[in-house]
Amino acid sequence: MAKIVRKHPNIVEAPFPRRLGAFLIDFIVIVIIGILAYMSIDAIYYQTSAGQRAVDNLFSVRHHSGLYLTNPVTQTVHLRDGDITDGSNETYYLMSLEYFYLEATNPFDESPLYTYENSAYYEENLDFNFYVMVLNKGKMNTLFNFVEEDGVVTSFSFKPLVSSVDRNGEWSRLYNRAIKDLETSKAYLEARVPHTNVLFYGGGAALVIGSIMPSLVLPLLFKNGQSLGKYMTGLALVDKQGYRVKSWQVILRFVVLSIIELGTSIRLYVIPLFLTSAAVTTTRGGKAIHDLIASTYVVDARQSKIFNHFNDEEKYFSERTTEKERAQITYYQMPEKTNKSSKTR
Repeated sequence: MAKIVRKHPNIVEAPFPRRLGAFLIDFIVIVIIGILAYMSIDAIYYQTSAGQRAVDNLFSVRHHSGLYLTNPVTQTVHLRDGDITDGSNETYYLMSLEYFYLEATNPFDESPLYTYENSAYYEENLDFNFYVMVLNKGKMNTLFNFVEEDGVVTSFSFKPLVSSVDRNGEWSRLYNRAIKDLETSKAYLEARVPHTNVLFYGGGAALVIGSIMPSLVLPLLFKNGQSLGKYMTGLALVDKQGYRVKSWQVILRFVVLSIIELGTSIRLYVIPLFLTSAAVTTTRGGKAIHDLIASTYVVDARQSKIFNHFNDEEKYFSERTTEKERAQITYYQMPEKTNKSSKTR
């Protein structure tokens, strides 16, 4: 167990396993509260006019694509994932595929809904040809027959000898690719933006809300920077000189940890959390970014005596101090092998 180099050996660094345990406890609490907060944020947003407009726009794009079974009244959307050989499914399913690639329009500006440049079929310097690129017209491996008039395809259907298994397999392949092409279209991507923002920014806000109790309220109440995890594992915070942490440091640490590191992690693909984890492994004393900025570090509260300031510490360790005087000096230390109560003198 490494001891911090200082004049008096009353401050002992927190062992990494216990720091990790404290983090996991706090993180679980943050996630649980954060999930509840996100559910509230999500519900509130979709009750607003902006949220309802976002729902309407996304439904409109899906409805206009022809790829789904939709109900405009209830705005329900269902995939065309039934057996293609049942009833008239084959006719309607293949018609929906042709409609999406050749006729479907963007409901907002009447431009083609299918964006060839963003699709899996895109080939540079080649114009899109639905029958050739999607259905493999003119190729040996095509499963379709085509009816043409004056060189124009008027209808198509599966070849008679294609089994039901192969028909369903081909439909599944074509349909899944069509759904991906829809989801990469300009109209769909624009309609998804508000929903994505709710996930990124709402999720980030939810993590910040979830961290208020374990990372701000409890550390201020305990007055030693102790979150629930730190209290349970016998750890505490001190300032860079090794004295009791100040309230402003707890608040600054919360801002960096909760708002910058956690709050932005969803939007920035967990990069802030990765950076602060890297700081723990590379900085002297194993400090995370929030500790570096707030000038704090985590210590073993069971083996450390945390004084309020320099004068108290000097007086406590002075040879001229009597035992009676020493007993009147206040410091913080948790009892060994228990975290149910603290020893404050």
